[in-house]
Amino acid sequence: MFNKKVDMNRFSQILAIIIIINGFTLTLNATPIDLYLLAGQSNMSGRVNTGFTANPSVDNDILYYYRSDGPPSNNQNSGSNFLTLAPLDTGYYGPEISMARTIHSQSANKIAIVKISDGGTALSGPWNSRTNGVWWSNWKNDTTDALKDLITLGYTPALKGICWLQGESDADNLAESNDYETNFSNLVHDMFTHIGTTIDVSKAKYVTAQIGRLSSSFPYATTVRLAQSKVMDSHSNWHHFSTLDLSTHDSVHFDVESVATIGSRFAKALLSSSSMALSKVPTGQN
Repeated sequence: MFNKKVDMNRFSQILAIIIIINGFTLTLNATPIDLYLLAGQSNMSGRVNTGFTANPSVDNDILYYYRSDGPPSNNQNSGSNFLTLAPLDTGYYGPEISMARTIHSQSANKIAIVKISDGGTALSGPWNSRTNGVWWSNWKNDTTDALKDLITLGYTPALKGICWLQGESDADNLAESNDYETNFSNLVHDMFTHIGTTIDVSKAKYVTAQIGRLSSSFPYATTVRLAQSKVMDSHSNWHHFSTLDLSTHDSVHFDVESVATIGSRFAKALLSSSSMALSKVPTGQN
């Protein structure tokens, strides 16, 4: 005799319920994965190619999608696919390594990192979300592709945070530095709006590493830092931290130890349940 209750229970266990939103096919019984997005210019890309030690048991468990560069003008990408955490083929890497490893050690879910970055790119131009700058366009296209890839792989992505490390290319121009606050506010809003068309972003954090101590070639660095802190201070779930205590190897780009520290600070802010205590940057300090 047909047992409807037993058969339906079995059916419910094997049924994948499909939802289509904005062209994305989601399976409700997919594996959850925590998603972190990184963006910026050369210091986010990373200008170090020494000091990396592989940790296969951890790195092979972290999914990594990227469009980045290192050394300068040597553009690299993951082939529109998720790989596992590692430096670029050229050996260069950025704060994603220490950040991802730290988060992995404290996360119950699998994690995925998406990094879109390129050296020498200003927020006023390539990253401008209101003039459709080329790197804003790259970011939109790549994050859309990455989300589709995760869903195709059988995951349900949850955006945990967006990390931003950029601003040097706006700190050498008075007009661009003065426009930074408006451009940055627009960018943060537009990033969340773009991702929010596919997945929930209401609980995601935004974390900014302020630009570091620069040479006199960047006379408006303080203006950019203050703009970054003002935008981040406007929302309880947005955070920023200083990098003025960290060292560089060429007066612009962070050295190996500093890159690792920045990654750890990103992770701390993303994992923290409250805002980080930060000191204000004195006026006129490069």
